[in-house]
Amino acid sequence: MTNPKIFEELHDAYIIAVEVDHLSKVVSLRLRLDTRVFTLIFDGATRFLLTEMLMQNIVYSISILEPGSRDYIDAAAKLENTYWKHESKGKQIAFLSASLGAEMYIEYDAVKKLMKNIPTPG
Repeated sequence: MTNPKIFEELHDAYIIAVEVDHLSKVVSLRLRLDTRVFTLIFDGATRFLLTEMLMQNIVYSISILEPGSRDYIDAAAKLENTYWKHESKGKQIAFLSASLGAEMYIEYDAVKKLMKNIPTPG
């Protein structure tokens, strides 16, 4: 089970890249917050739903939905509607809610977070 603290400190981060590789079952999100760039790598990703992508997308929060909760059931129903012949169900689901722009659901096995500082101009 994913440690929910992995998603801490991402409020107000900008989504700067989304990469989906269905063959390796990896979804990668790159987020920028001030001088830090975070990469979230979701391994074993089987279903992914992205809505409302704009030129500028700001994260409100990223959370792990609790199996059996109303939010989890609603997310699973949205994924089921999109992936109507999908066999692999019952995995963890992460939900990225937006202050502005994109929201997404990612069904996955494991996630890791990488962080790097970027130099400031000047």
